[in-house]
Amino acid sequence: MKKFSILVLVIAALFSSCTKELKTTTEESIITSDTELEALNIPSDFDWKTTKTLDVQLLLPENTDLSRTKITSVDGTKMYFKGYPSDTTQKSLLTKITVPAYMEVLKVSNGIRESFVDIHGTTLAHDFNIVEKSGNSEFGACGECDGQITQLTMEYTGEVSNPLVKVTQKKGGNHNYVIFEGNVTEAFSFIGVNNKDKMGAKIKVYVNGTENVEIHTSCSVTILAGMEFGDFLIVSGESSNGGPLCETEDEEPESFAGTVVYEDLYPAKGDYDFNDLVVEYNYEINKGDNNFVNSVEAVFTVKAFGASFHNAFGFQFPGIAPNDVASVTGSVFKPNTIFNIASNGVESAQSKATFIVYDDAFDIMSHPGSGIGVNTTPGSDYVSPETVTITITFVPNSVSFDVLDIGNFNPFIVMKQDRGYEVHLAGYEPTDLFDSNLFGVYDDNSDANTGRYFLTENNLPWAINIPDGFEYMNEKAKINTGYLKFTAWAQSGGVNFPDWFMDEAGYRNQANIYQIP
Repeated sequence: MKKFSILVLVIAALFSSCTKELKTTTEESIITSDTELEALNIPSDFDWKTTKTLDVQLLLPENTDLSRTKITSVDGTKMYFKGYPSDTTQKSLLTKITVPAYMEVLKVSNGIRESFVDIHGTTLAHDFNIVEKSGNSEFGACGECDGQITQLTMEYTGEVSNPLVKVTQKKGGNHNYVIFEGNVTEAFSFIGVNNKDKMGAKIKVYVNGTENVEIHTSCSVTILAGMEFGDFLIVSGESSNGGPLCETEDEEPESFAGTVVYEDLYPAKGDYDFNDLVVEYNYEINKGDNNFVNSVEAVFTVKAFGASFHNAFGFQFPGIAPNDVASVTGSVFKPNTIFNIASNGVESAQSKATFIVYDDAFDIMSHPGSGIGVNTTPGSDYVSPETVTITITFVPNSVSFDVLDIGNFNPFIVMKQDRGYEVHLAGYEPTDLFDSNLFGVYDDNSDANTGRYFLTENNLPWAINIPDGFEYMNEKAKINTGYLKFTAWAQSGGVNFPDWFMDEAGYRNQANIYQIP
């Protein structure tokens, strides 16, 4: 039942006078008109998520020392987890990761073997021991240098064109026995000439007759594929006891990236172009091998906002207490900001760690003088997106990777410089400072008792979170007129076309999607 109170009268006054386009376009017709989206039959339990959180259950090799485990996208470009079991006495790794809902396979490696593992529902499970016993050919074994190097493939990275390269090792009494010589323009390979193809303690590499580098090949010094020595890159290699050399560990951190888009007329419905705020985000997680998070660098790029309201933007980590945060830097505030910030940088009077990125979008990107908001009206001047970087440092050993639960962070906007007016993703709780009297007003159909938040009676949301980058809509073009599989995705409760936002054949009507001039 709707709540009719003084609050309703106040809201009515606000919305009857607000304009989204300066001086010309009112919102009243958008608020009251029936739209194609409002007629959709959307399951009441649909959470509008474009991601899924997986329970990771990995049984690590029992007959080897623990090695760092990685979980990545199939092509290796997205790192979802990198580390060891929290209890290093156990040979099992249990954690949680969040990935795009359309993903069906992930690459899992433990430093020695890797495989492509199917996702079953919300579980990613794998037993390295079974694979070792079966000798599955899709795994490529590698190891640390053990014994002596027997084979190397290298690539010249210097500036000399078509260099004459010579490689020597010790053989018997000859300390400069040539094992390779020739002009090189691409990767080249050679093997040792001692017993079982060993190269001895070291090799020397010459370029046009001048010694360039000496490389230890006795395995007394670490040598891995991907390492550089002088002007030479080790592409691959083998050692007598360790087999193929493993690759160097990259330093890419775990990250979680995407775009969050909003309608900002809450608790009234908007026009469903979902461009009242468009923010790209990328969280980079710096954690130790014990899986405790040291810090998070959060980069937010404001791409557009099709609104005249002076809205703020922030986010919350639901599993983290405010006193687990040591410091926060990078937030952008007015001198007379409406937010109260504690000494450690989180928002005051919150039971969960809450971070304000900026308090007014118009202080991040200036209105160009024409069009609705910024970067949503074709033909209006384009404003370059602006970036705000927030660095969060945690109290040592207070926040684990699982507790951080980065894939389920809670982003929100605060409307019209009124701290109580928050807009969140569907199903996400508001913060402690939200004005709960807004529940049930106008088009909101939230019910805190059942965990239903920020949905209309027809189960439409005010915000959507999308993995990776997102090409947003033109002003007043409903999202399903640009993304042609959106309707099927929504009506199926997310089962059909979970990749509706991808640039696939037949997925888009580009005419309704904003084009950067």
